[in-house]
Amino acid sequence: MKLKFTLFLPIVFFTTLAVGQTRAQDSLALRSLYTATDGSNWLDDNNWNTGPINSWNGISLKTNLVWDIILPNNNLKGSISSSSFPVGHLLGTVNLENNQIEDIPNNIDADVIILNGNRLTFQDLYPYKGKTDFEYINQDSVEMEVNIFAIHRGQLTLETLTDNGLSDIQYQWYRNDQELSGETNSELIFKCILPSQAGVYTCKISHPDFPLLTIQRRAITVIVSDDVPNAGLTDRTCQSSHILSGTSPALGVGTWSKLNGNGVLADPLNPNTSVSNIAAGDNVFRWTVVHPNCTDEYTDVIIKKDTVGEFPFAGTDQVICDSSFIMNATPLTYGVGSWTLIKGTAEIIQGTNAFTKLISVNSGENIFRWNADNGACASFFDEVMITRVVPITSIYAGKDTSLCGTDLFLDAVEEKNIYGTWSLIEGTAVIDEVEMGSSRIYNLDAGTNKFVWTADNACNLPIQDTVNVIVHPFIYATPGNDTALFFTPTSPLALASDTAATGGTGDYAYTWTPEDYLVSPHKSTGDFNPPELGYYTFQLKVSDIFGCSDSVFKTIEVKQAVTIEIPTLFTPNHDGLNDQLILLGIESYPTSEFIVMDKLGKLVYEQTGYDNSWSGIGNKGAYSGEQLPEDTYFYYLDLGQGKSRIQKGFFVIKR
Repeated sequence: MKLKFTLFLPIVFFTTLAVGQTRAQDSLALRSLYTATDGSNWLDDNNWNTGPINSWNGISLKTNLVWDIILPNNNLKGSISSSSFPVGHLLGTVNLENNQIEDIPNNIDADVIILNGNRLTFQDLYPYKGKTDFEYINQDSVEMEVNIFAIHRGQLTLETLTDNGLSDIQYQWYRNDQELSGETNSELIFKCILPSQAGVYTCKISHPDFPLLTIQRRAITVIVSDDVPNAGLTDRTCQSSHILSGTSPALGVGTWSKLNGNGVLADPLNPNTSVSNIAAGDNVFRWTVVHPNCTDEYTDVIIKKDTVGEFPFAGTDQVICDSSFIMNATPLTYGVGSWTLIKGTAEIIQGTNAFTKLISVNSGENIFRWNADNGACASFFDEVMITRVVPITSIYAGKDTSLCGTDLFLDAVEEKNIYGTWSLIEGTAVIDEVEMGSSRIYNLDAGTNKFVWTADNACNLPIQDTVNVIVHPFIYATPGNDTALFFTPTSPLALASDTAATGGTGDYAYTWTPEDYLVSPHKSTGDFNPPELGYYTFQLKVSDIFGCSDSVFKTIEVKQAVTIEIPTLFTPNHDGLNDQLILLGIESYPTSEFIVMDKLGKLVYEQTGYDNSWSGIGNKGAYSGEQLPEDTYFYYLDLGQGKSRIQKGFFVIKR
């Protein structure tokens, strides 16, 4: 028994020593694990590094050694080395799922290993390939996300460094989540990168021994400079020469060529070369960029040579009644025509049609402009006014009037875009301008003359108004013809008879002018005292009760009679002709003595200062106070200036 005891004690001693040392190593390894994975920021580090090891969160022991390490979803971060993990003995379950572990030992000996949802690569997982209870899916993306700026037509290489040295590793590149056929290397090489190849590139990494896992390289965003060939903007010119506006490429060589039209390139390699002999119309030039590693790229530019066109005609101004209208501009031979509303309201149906239809035309003046756009050449325009009117409701021909003359001006009110005509419906007259509201009428007849003003506009609904023109009876001044009067020193001379006017209405008013030497300027006779012999001209104006008037001029010659003219026939029969015996010039001799005798020499009439008033009635002898019978009578006239001024003769009275 003693021997056995003695033999047993050493065995117990050595076993206890070995277990203690292994547990201590596990404790050190777990403490190192805590530090390596940022344990202070774990979600649950209960009792770690403070209490007994078997009280630490996630740790369980078996035979006094660490058996299970179960720390899923606990925010473990970093790399785990062999010194930071119990690897010297068999473990039960190692569950580090859904943390951020980037590296693990290659010699973990456990029945179950669960590493899903970390940041491990196939290089990390490879030592455990073929293990039955091994979970590894959903590893995080690897490497850094980067942005790369590339030059158009330059070279570019994208790569992933993950697991490059591992055999049987497989790569597949993607652009904007679309698989790039044939791109299955760790490098993606562009010998000539284009803007169309810009995008977000990723690489999916797989391994046949781990079919449940695909690791993705984080995105590489490729931005390619926009250096596509730039030939400039389409341009227009009125000249036969032009400067092109190409842009030099960052990489490659640019050159110009002519595709269509006409033009001579001064320097095809100069992006801003001049072009001469440009023809009218479209001239197309191509700017091509050549690079040895790239397919040629090009862009075209159109240089349009414009032509100075004709001056546009928008049509004639129109007056309409309807709210729609068809325009009538002249189509352009060159350039582009277009309508613009300048004033008013309307809808233009086809803005570039010379014969466009207008609708919703507003009342009043609407002005439209027909533009001739000649591009780079001078452009012109013409305007047309479309005036929309409404049916006429009233017009005014003027007020009724009366006058004394034979002509006047009618005065109808004229309005814009209303057209009227005069017509005579009663009386007599000549209308000078029948289409003018203010028109002269003449040759009016006395009495009532009725005129009608008929007005219309584009609505074709004419209306009328009437004006009456009453012409008073015409008055005429009749002072007689120019005549000679014999000077008389004792009494004024009569310029006219008592009835120096005819026609008119009512009493006459007379006015003789000038009033010099006139005794009665407002009498019909005038009564004139000439200061001397000679010619005198007077104007007689005669007016009636309506103010109608007439005036004439009369010239009087005042002379001294040398020989008195005595008629040989005297007919005092009261017919108004030759009823008085007129001795022409007797007025000049107020002291004359006139004696009449019958054939027997008997005195029958005698008057001193004869005044041409004798009507054949005797004042001497048997016939005193009676009409002298028809017969021959003898006269004796003494002018009172001696025998040289005595006249004798005879005259016959015939009734």
